[in-house]
Amino acid sequence: VFYKSEEIFINEQEKTMNFVYAVSIFLRILHVLVVAPPTEEIGRDTLKEIRRTANLMQLIAIVEQVPCLSCHVAAKLLRLMNYVIRYVVHYGTVGDVSKPKLQNLKLLSDYTTRYAESMVHLLKLTKDRVLDPSEQILGLEMCRFMSTLVSAAPLLFSVADNPEVKKECVAECVEWLVEDVCLRLFIGMVLYDLQMDVGGGSRGTISRQFVRQAYHKCGLKD
Repeated sequence: VFYKSEEIFINEQEKTMNFVYAVSIFLRILHVLVVAPPTEEIGRDTLKEIRRTANLMQLIAIVEQVPCLSCHVAAKLLRLMNYVIRYVVHYGTVGDVSKPKLQNLKLLSDYTTRYAESMVHLLKLTKDRVLDPSEQILGLEMCRFMSTLVSAAPLLFSVADNPEVKKECVAECVEWLVEDVCLRLFIGMVLYDLQMDVGGGSRGTISRQFVRQAYHKCGLKD
């Protein structure tokens, strides 16, 4: 599942460009339009279009056509959607911002879960190897996104007159959205961070490469 293909041209003679760069550029443009839009109206319209279920499904399908680690496309998608959901969580009761859609959260949860099993497998091998920067970034964005997704769950239910019912609904929803493999990923990322702090599996002979990789380790426990 985890491999890269970042050659600029797939066929140099025909000048056929690698599709992953088009996907990466598209995600960067969307990120700019929601994080630093030219006008507030453009920002709201972009958020509205991204949150349409049909558009979100198409966006996920486009990203899945290329290797997930190439140009950090999977991590870029998760960071983009992390911002979109956080915006809804913070401003969900202001203006025309609607509540998060359960079907959208499930789509993104399933997308994250598809890569979680492979990431957990890589973390089991870290006694003999360290995660490269692209793997670390993807793991970090997966954990960060799932944390934001869980924070959005209470907004799905409005049972103001019965908090116990709402609490039960939120618990069931979180259990449905966050599968066991994601929990193993969270634990694995924290243990990997601690392992790197004490020199990994090479405490006696720490190589130059290990030190370089350790510099890229940031924010895992956060």
